[in-house]
Amino acid sequence: MDKYSYLDVIPKIRVYEKNLIDNSIMDRMLSSNNIDELLRFLSETTYSRNVDGDITPFNYEKVLTTELDSLFTDMNSVLKNNNLINIFTLKYLYNNLKIMLKSKLLDIDSSNLTFEFNVINNLGIYEAVYNENYKYLEERISSIIKLLMNNFNDNKDLSEIDIMLDKFMFEDLKKKSREIGDSFIISYIDKLIDIFNVKALFRIKKLGLDKKILDRVICVSGNIDLERIKSLFIEINDNLLIKFSSIYIYKYIKSGIEKFIDNDEVSLLDIELDNYLMNFLKKGKIFTSGLSPIVGYINAKEMEVRNLRLIIMSKINNIPSEVIRGRLVVNYV
Repeated sequence: MDKYSYLDVIPKIRVYEKNLIDNSIMDRMLSSNNIDELLRFLSETTYSRNVDGDITPFNYEKVLTTELDSLFTDMNSVLKNNNLINIFTLKYLYNNLKIMLKSKLLDIDSSNLTFEFNVINNLGIYEAVYNENYKYLEERISSIIKLLMNNFNDNKDLSEIDIMLDKFMFEDLKKKSREIGDSFIISYIDKLIDIFNVKALFRIKKLGLDKKILDRVICVSGNIDLERIKSLFIEINDNLLIKFSSIYIYKYIKSGIEKFIDNDEVSLLDIELDNYLMNFLKKGKIFTSGLSPIVGYINAKEMEVRNLRLIIMSKINNIPSEVIRGRLVVNYV
């Protein structure tokens, strides 16, 4: 891809960036005395456009998801590249696919858990899952639904749906990144894959499960070969620092690995991996051409929504501010 293809888009991205919530506002929210005060701070931002009246503990989730919907609607209009938009919306599509499949198989209504974004074909998924009508879906998703429904009829294992859909999603992401052909996008997706696989490795070790579970859960390879992931899994915990030391992300997650070795705790490792990705994206913010500022902004907005959701839910449950702060991903602005 020609790095100058989106030269005219970058100025628009800079305008969008100005509406991102900076550290000072996040700190005000964290330091707020109660949930009502926090939501008043949020109402002073662009999020207020997503609701008539005040933002409350009863409507904040709709406010946050509407903000994400607006993000992808805006980016779809600006970028005019379906493959590029799909890179970012694919996880929401697969999330909705998980929810609808399990709702169908368990005969429950989980429609409140799906993402209702304009850029996601929820009607097509619904028709395929509930009515076996596949004419509104692309062949790839149709074949996945048929495969998973047949598998469940054979083994009755709901966990297989989550595992297989994660694998399919990362396969699609890797394929689409190569189709786009941009080196930054390829690097970004490979890092996403590595982060998923490393998190899976440590979570499965924490649960004391065997290597067969890891083999089922890890997806395609990114920068870290899958055989390397598997070999790390069978190491005793005390050897993990040494064995990880030659892997490119080691210095960014060393403290998290140490904490895992000390007490089987993965929360610090999770946040260090997420911070590593955000800091990687922040380095691309300075460029005036190419896809890195676009990718960075979209991720920044998604992470902003994630952080806001975490802060609001924690305040509602009276979790101390210092505890919340330790769970937030580093800010983009």
